[in-house]
Amino acid sequence: MIEHLKLILKDAILEEKEALLNDNLKILQYEFPNKEILTLNANLLTKEQVQLLNVFLKSVKHLNNTDQRFWKTLVEENQVIGKLPVQSDEFRFIHFHINGTLQDELEFEDALKNYFPENVTLVWNNNSKGFIVEYITDKKTEDYCDSSIAEAIMSDFYVKLSIFQGTRFCELKEAKEIYTWEISTFSLARRILPNLNVIQKEQLIPFILTNEISGMTRKVLLQTIHSFQEDKELLRTIKIFFECNLNTTLAAKKLYMHRNSLQYRIDKFIEKTGIDIRQFQQAAAMYMLLTLEETNRKL
Repeated sequence: MIEHLKLILKDAILEEKEALLNDNLKILQYEFPNKEILTLNANLLTKEQVQLLNVFLKSVKHLNNTDQRFWKTLVEENQVIGKLPVQSDEFRFIHFHINGTLQDELEFEDALKNYFPENVTLVWNNNSKGFIVEYITDKKTEDYCDSSIAEAIMSDFYVKLSIFQGTRFCELKEAKEIYTWEISTFSLARRILPNLNVIQKEQLIPFILTNEISGMTRKVLLQTIHSFQEDKELLRTIKIFFECNLNTTLAAKKLYMHRNSLQYRIDKFIEKTGIDIRQFQQAAAMYMLLTLEETNRKL
C-alpha cells in the first residue's frame, strides 16, 4: 500500500530537508503505520486527495515556514531563533481547539486567518489545537474575536471550535510564560464553560481565582453553602438573580415565576446563610462562593 501510494503521489513527494529550506511551499506530512513520514507539496495535491489522505493516514503537523518555527521555538523553549517575523509594538496569542475531524486543514487555516488582520502567524500544536499570533501595530486596534467567527467556521467545516483570546504583551521574553498560563487557562475554560465558543479572559476571573485557592480554603468556604448544596433549584434561582444584576423583576421573568415567589426564595436563602444577597458586597462574596462550588464540581 505504501509503495503504491508513493507511486500515485510521486510528483508531490518532497524530501524533508527540501521542505525545511523552502518557505514558499505549503507542506503536508503524514505518518504511515510503520512510522515512516510522507512529506508532500500541498500545492500539487487535489482537494479530494487531501481528504482521502486525512481519512486513511495520521496527519503530522509540519511547521511550514520560518515564522511558525520562530514562535513554536519561543513558546516551547523560550529561545529566539532567527528574525522576528513582523516588527510590532504588541503581540497577542489567539488559541483555538477543534472537536471533530477536518477534511481540509489548509482551507480551515485560510478561513480562520481571514478573520484577523493581514499580519498573523498560525501554528499547530497537534491535530486538534494551535494558536494564532496577532501582530498589533495600533494600540487602539479592535478585538476580532466574537461568536460569529466560531459559528461561521463550525457551519462550514462541521466541527466544534473553541477560541480563547489572550492578553497583549510587548516583550518577547514574556511570551513563553504568558503562553503557558493561557494554555492552562484555556483548558480550564473548556472544562468549566464547555458551551462557550469564544472565551475572553475577563469571563474567567471568578473561576481562575477560585481554582487557585488551597484545598483547605476551598473546604472551609464551601461550608457556607453546605446546608443547601443539594437544593439545585435554589442555587439556580440565586445564580440567575445574580446574572440579572440583582433585579428581582427581571430574574422572575427569566425564571417564569411570580416576583413574590422569587422574593420568598431569596428571603429563604438569606435566612439559611445569614448573607444578605440584596447588598452588593455580600452578593459579590456569594457569587464567588457559587463559582467555587461550580468549579469544584466540574474539575
